[in-house]
Amino acid sequence: MSLWAIIPAKDPWLAKSRLAGVLSPTRRWSLSMQLLERTLRAASEATRVDRCLVVSSAAPHLALARDYGAVAVHELRASGPTVSPIRTRWAAEGGAANPTSDPLNAALRQAAEVAIRGGATALLVLHADLLLISASAVDEMVEVIPEGPGLVLAPDRHFTGTNALLMRPPMVIPFLFGSGSFAAHQGMAQALHIPMVVHESPSLAGDLDTPDDLDYLSRFGLAIDEKSEPARSTTSPADYDREAYAHAGHARSSSSK
Repeated sequence: MSLWAIIPAKDPWLAKSRLAGVLSPTRRWSLSMQLLERTLRAASEATRVDRCLVVSSAAPHLALARDYGAVAVHELRASGPTVSPIRTRWAAEGGAANPTSDPLNAALRQAAEVAIRGGATALLVLHADLLLISASAVDEMVEVIPEGPGLVLAPDRHFTGTNALLMRPPMVIPFLFGSGSFAAHQGMAQALHIPMVVHESPSLAGDLDTPDDLDYLSRFGLAIDEKSEPARSTTSPADYDREAYAHAGHARSSSSK
């Protein structure tokens, strides 16, 4: 199995908007960068992960990814709604929005294409705000994947969101992140008769979304001191895309797993 970990990261100046009432923009920027680095470090040190990939529209995130030897993919923003060939029951009931059209899911599909070109036979999606994530927690999740095609879902502590998603083969189900994603991913796996494991991991269940979650920060050793914004990168989105596909091609030709 060749496992690629995909970490989607929102622009640090736009991330954690629900914390705007309690944290300044610079502190939210700092927190976003620290959380991404924590996730990158854990994924990079996990023994069962073969390659890491960060997909983002933000140059600081992509630069940090390259510092850790990860593939940096510049997120493409569609000018209109994403059209998906997959029609889910959530889209069909009561005019509900199709979760596959969410920008996060579109970014993940873009990243998955790069990983597949690089020879990935399995994908692990990790959100960039997991407070207690560690290399051992990542490895423990990989260890419980079913034989053959299958999924592992790591829910948040409220059992509403999906904090980590492991799938083999890649895209065995569509990405359905968004409101109620844990139930959505479960429902899709059941509808497609894909073997599934729910992995309850305290190390993967803690994320940071609302002001109430800030109570956890002191326990996890996260500082949110003001930091100055780094110099703007001169690297263009096209440069990141060329590099990502070059990395993918090299991984495909040299991988023995």
